[in-house]
This record gives sequence, structure tokens and C-alpha cells, in this order.
Amino acid sequence: MGGLGSTGPNNREDLPNSRVSYKAAEIKDWTVQSALVELLSGAFESGEFKEALINAHLSSEELSKEDKRKLIKRINGMTLDEVKAELKEMPKGEALYNIAERKFKAELNSYRKSADEDLDGINVADGTAFISDKLAQEFLERRGAYTSEVAKAFSYLRGRKNKDGNGSL
Repeated sequence: MGGLGSTGPNNREDLPNSRVSYKAAEIKDWTVQSALVELLSGAFESGEFKEALINAHLSSEELSKEDKRKLIKRINGMTLDEVKAELKEMPKGEALYNIAERKFKAELNSYRKSADEDLDGINVADGTAFISDKLAQEFLERRGAYTSEVAKAFSYLRGRKNKDGNGSL
């Protein structure tokens, strides 16, 4: 139930079986760098330009099934710079190049925080709710889920017991 609280200015006040008021942390946006964006960038760019070049050849030439297979294998073995250079030489190549560029950027921007910012990453504060151990205990008690095993876990959490049963951690 802690996830029902809000990190924004409109904290919920209608939590079932709860006090009229409770404390919720107000959290500023926190964006962390995502290594995935960098990895996807190369994959999306390569994929879009190779697909554009393959389609350009297939739409301008009559090829046998074997020749199509060879064409796809040849293009997939090319570097991105080679693919871009060959694409520009194709009929309507400049237009196809621009379409591939737009598609690549649109795909990549769907994994970024914002297409208008230079920040790549994930806002880890979105959807996060921090509650105190006491409020978590109250939620568990209201649901009837606060068992002796859970009580023992809270005792460890609060530093009152360790695995051996004494007070030191």
C-alpha cells in the first residue's frame, strides 16, 4: 500500500482503514544515466540505415531469392559509414537517408527522458514512494499480514536484534 502514496504535491487522503494524515516524502526528479540508451543508439542507427539500403535495392531491382539473400548478407556485413555512403548513391537516396535518420532518432528518443534535452536516462523518482517502517508496519497490521516472522524482520531492520538474538548487529 505504500505505493499508493504520491511523491508529488497531491498525496492521497483516501487510503482505506488509515489515519486521516500520514507523512510522505516529496521527492525531486532524479535522472540516472542509462547505459541502455547508448547501446540502443548504435543498434537503432545501424538497423534503420541497413533496412533503408536493403529496401532501396529490393524496390529498384528484380532479384532472385538467392540474390536477395546475398544482398542482405552483404549489407549486414558493412560498416555504418559504408551503408550510409551507398544509400546516398541510390535513386532517391538522399530522401531515404533523411527518413532513416528521422526513424532512428524517433526510436532512440522513446528511450530518453526527453527528446528536447541532452539528458539520457531514467527518472527513478517517478513511481517511487518512501514510507517509514512504522507506516509499513501499520499497513501490514491492517491487512492482517503482520505475523511473528514479519515482526522479527522489523526487529532486525530496526537494529534491535541480530540473527543470534542479541542487540548488536
